[in-house]
Amino acid sequence: MSNRYHKHESGHSKRQKKQKREAEIESLKGSLLTFVKPINAEESIHVDVDENVNVDVDETVNLDEPLNVDVDETVNLDEPLNVDVNEPLNVDDFVHVYGPSNIFDPSQWTTINTNLRDFLVEKGPIKIDSHDFPKDEHSRSFSPSLYMQKMANGEKYERKWLIYSIELDKVFCFCCKLFDVNLSRSIAKKDKEQWKDVLKRIIGVVKTFSMNNIPFRGDNEKLYEKNNGNFLAIVQMIAEFDLVMKEHIRRIKNKEIYNHYLGHNMQNELISLLACEVKNKIVNKVKEAKYFSVILDCTPDASHKEQMPIILRCLDISSTPIEVKEYFFRIYNSRRYNR
Repeated sequence: MSNRYHKHESGHSKRQKKQKREAEIESLKGSLLTFVKPINAEESIHVDVDENVNVDVDETVNLDEPLNVDVDETVNLDEPLNVDVNEPLNVDDFVHVYGPSNIFDPSQWTTINTNLRDFLVEKGPIKIDSHDFPKDEHSRSFSPSLYMQKMANGEKYERKWLIYSIELDKVFCFCCKLFDVNLSRSIAKKDKEQWKDVLKRIIGVVKTFSMNNIPFRGDNEKLYEKNNGNFLAIVQMIAEFDLVMKEHIRRIKNKEIYNHYLGHNMQNELISLLACEVKNKIVNKVKEAKYFSVILDCTPDASHKEQMPIILRCLDISSTPIEVKEYFFRIYNSRRYNR
């Protein structure tokens, strides 16, 4: 059971505690002097006037004269920036020496040296979010939401490479803008020419095999293995004498490329494309000749399917003298034949 009455200190007890605290404070006065020695005004440091440096008071500084600076001493932009790695990089000093005034706007990246490129790569792409983006004649404008791409499965992917230029009101690829575009185009052009040369040789092999009814494939489709077919055998033989095909096979063996265009799907596609081209040539010759005839003949095959080859006969006016030629056009499966 709680007590209804609370005990309070008397005034005499409070006064005794107050006097005790004041006595403790008074006893601590001057205790800091045991660690620090005070200096009096009379014991101040004495300086001998005669031992001081002579200063000619008649020599005055003319503030109107310009500062003597050697203007021939220029800053070499190709030299690396001498910066302490432990200290934060001063952007203002770097911009003053190595870059344009608005260094983070891609419109200013007209001439980029190594130091400026390294600095921008270290800082990374700068995203512009809080800006009043201007609208075009169709009332369209850039939106910060374009920095994120929503995938088909609902996931969001950040376009880290996308940067916006306030000066030009355009978007750029950070990597494409930062590095030399001409160099990238030259590399792409060289790679394109390499693939074009490879495809020319592959098409030549396919065309030769098709004209002579030579089978393409064997038991497997791996280079330099037994029974890999006539097609790969000819490609291996060409690589012994041709530098283009030799380099192509080297890249395949080192797993630098995976789409090598030597598989059976590519062979079938090339055969179909060549067949379409041959048909177009035949049709053009028939149209030029004006007079032609169609030869049809039906015969059943081993599976009792009736096949009807279509043969076109026309005048070949492109040759001298003009000749009558026949061209096999296609085979048409008409119907099943039962005896």
